[in-house]
Amino acid sequence: MAPAPAPSSPAATSFLPASCAATNAPDACYNLLLPYVDTFHGNLVRVARAAAAIAGARQRDFAGELGRLKLRGTGAGKVADMTLADCFNEVSASNLFVNETLGHIDNLVGRLGSKEDFDSQRVLAQELLYSTESGLMQCVDWFHGAGEAAVSSPVGKEVIDGCTTVSAYVDIALMLVNACHKVLSLYTAYAIKRFADWMSNDDTLPSCATTASTRASAACCCSIVSAHAGAVAVARHTCR
Repeated sequence: MAPAPAPSSPAATSFLPASCAATNAPDACYNLLLPYVDTFHGNLVRVARAAAAIAGARQRDFAGELGRLKLRGTGAGKVADMTLADCFNEVSASNLFVNETLGHIDNLVGRLGSKEDFDSQRVLAQELLYSTESGLMQCVDWFHGAGEAAVSSPVGKEVIDGCTTVSAYVDIALMLVNACHKVLSLYTAYAIKRFADWMSNDDTLPSCATTASTRASAACCCSIVSAHAGAVAVARHTCR
């Protein structure tokens, strides 16, 4: 399930645009995740987890809707009905892996274990999200391949719109998980090296925004800092 919405703070909301800059739809990402912004605590993996939870919820709802449409039929002939059944099976099968995907991302949140463990969990989450997105777009292709009657039918249009919408949610989650790889490779060594200095003299804390080359990298920096020694205060400072 997605986390419960929480009141936002200026420090938290300034972190979210930098995180969403890693996606193909930063504005949609920001609007989608803004209600949950105070649950992230400067951690990019938590942002990815929230996005994946929302995508999973939309996917489950869509699978249920496809099931209802399947019982009713498309009204556009046998080929269209068979295509709808195939789409239902595809989305329902992907739906079985929603909790597994979230489990892999949960394993990234605390960054326990080695870099190899982190990379393994990240890749598994990526593969499941990519497979889900591919299946949704394959369903769209199937309807287009089923002929004009299938595509132009009210049910066909509803299925295509639904696949496109849910795919966009999944893509946001996938891009954020992809960005978590950059977090580890760009800033782990930097955060460890600078952590002691930062904690000993808060006035000299460098802003991640000034040390990072991109807005997305600034979010990565903040996320890594927050992961070491529970440095929530440091993350809040650097994510301004």
